Order: sequence, then structure tokens, then C-alpha cells
Amino acid sequence: MTETTPRRHEVPQRRLTLPPRKSSSNTAGFVHMGKTGGSTISSLLQNGCNSLSGSCERSTNLTDSPVSKWVEHYYHVPDFWRLPQANHRSFIVSIRDPYDRTVSALLYHHPENAKFYQLQQTTRQQKLGPLAYQCFPTLEAFASLLQRGNSTDCNYPYRHNVIEPSDCSELACATIHGKVRFFTHLFFNYRNIVETKLLLSENNGNIIITDKQRQIYVLRQEHLWEDWTTLNQLVATADDDKSNWQETTVNNEANKFQSHRNITGLNVPVTREISQQGRHKLCLALETEYIAYFRLLQVAINMNDNDVADCQRIARQNCPNLNFSVMLRTKKS
Repeated sequence: MTETTPRRHEVPQRRLTLPPRKSSSNTAGFVHMGKTGGSTISSLLQNGCNSLSGSCERSTNLTDSPVSKWVEHYYHVPDFWRLPQANHRSFIVSIRDPYDRTVSALLYHHPENAKFYQLQQTTRQQKLGPLAYQCFPTLEAFASLLQRGNSTDCNYPYRHNVIEPSDCSELACATIHGKVRFFTHLFFNYRNIVETKLLLSENNGNIIITDKQRQIYVLRQEHLWEDWTTLNQLVATADDDKSNWQETTVNNEANKFQSHRNITGLNVPVTREISQQGRHKLCLALETEYIAYFRLLQVAINMNDNDVADCQRIARQNCPNLNFSVMLRTKKS
């Protein structure tokens, strides 16, 4: 008889030894959260490459913006582990509404979608994709498996490099709460980055930055160029040529890069289609992600009350069943 029971698979852990990296306190680190437009921003930075890329070569036509000059290091998946030890006083974090980011991250590497838009995948991703997604072939199927409401507790007693599909509900729970390393952008979620990498926490209801007095700035994907322009104006010095960098950078380099990666609107095999009940379940499971997301927004130096309110508006459109008022505290403009 043909074996039909799904088998647990342990993803081999690559033993990469990346060299130490110095960082200075008067520079900024750019933290690229997955599926937030961070790749577009990285194309505008002279230091926009991770440690595995070797030398960071950028177009000679790229006019250095104030932010590009300020950013010393780029932090994405290979380098997130460096964040707690980094000496930067300031960090710029690319962000996006948690519902949209989660759905995009889940569907982007779906085997059917990856084939459709010819995504370059590693041999490991090609091999493990069908196993990892067999429990949730669609977004609706994934959401229907989320049975624990807003609880982050999952009965998934396996190491993060293990894919165990014998209990689809628990695999879905572990996936959305960042417990399965294969789903990279869900593993490195807002809770992970905020609480263990940037070291933001709460004390008696007040949001604080522990360990080091770090200054946080954010770039919202929903307002990417507006935030990019405002941040450059904020950090510009008297020596920066403000008449040069803004138009050239946004219109030429970034738009070309963004159009190459943009898959919004494509008729992909596995879509964002979801029922009201499915959305309700997915949003409940994302409650802790929203809490971490709004923490970032509230400590961000370049965000005011109107900016936070706009993010709250988007969140309410995506997840009308969540109470975002309890996640927010007044922020001075």
C-alpha cells in the first residue's frame, strides 16, 4: 500500500559562521522586515546588502540621500541575529500592516505561486515547499485551521527547523506565531524583532526601550515615498544637496526595482481570497502581532498621531473584529 501519512521533516540547519561586524553609535541600521517594501528601500542605500552578499555594489548613478549616508548596515534574515549587539543608536524599520504582511508572506512562497511568477528558490525550498504547504493549499484553508483564537500557545513541541504536518491545526498555529523556521518572514515577525532584537518592552503600561537608548524610525509600505522623503528631510544636514537626491532617487532607481518585484494584481493560482469567518480567525491569531506593530509606531520618532491613526484605519479595515483602541496610547505630535 502507498504510504499516505505525512512524515515529519527536519530541515537541516546550515552552520554558517558569519564574521563579527563593527557598528558605530552615530550611524543607523536599516531593519528590513520581510514583505514590507524593504527591498525597494535597500536599492536606495549604498550599504543595502546583507552579509552573504559580499561587497555591496550599487549603481554609480545612485545619488546618495541623507538616509543612505546615515545607514551603516542593512539587517535582513541573515543578519537579524546581530541586532541586539549592534552599536547603532538609531534604527530604521520597514513596516506594513500585519494582516497584509502575513498574507503576502504566506502566499509568496506557496509552491504554486512560486512557479507562476518564476521565483528563484533554493533546492531546499523547492523540496520542502510541497510538504510545508500540504496542510493549507489556500489562504482559506490556513485560516480555518486556526482554532486557538488570540492565544500564542501551540501544541507543537518540535524545534523550529522541524516541519510536522501530522496535525495541520497545530502546524498552522506554529506557523503564524513564528515557530517554524521554513516560513522565514513569519518566523521573523514583529514580536520576534521588537521583543528580542530591538528590545522594546512595556513597563507599567509605558512603552520603553531596554538595554540601550535606541531611536526608532519607521518606513510604512503604505506611505513608502512619503515616509522616505520625510525621513530624509528629518536627518539631512546643511551639507546635503536637497535639490538633487529626492527626484532622482525615487523616480529612477527605486521605481525600476519596485516594478521588477511587484506581483500585486497578478492572477496567481493561490489568491488572497478569504471568507469573513476565515478573516475573523486569522485576525484573532494576529492580535499579538498588531500589539508589537503598534509599539513600533508609537516609539517611532518620525510618526505623529495622524500617522498612527492612519495605520489604525488600515488595521480596522483588515481586521474589524479586533479592538485596536486598547493597543494604542496617546503619542505627542
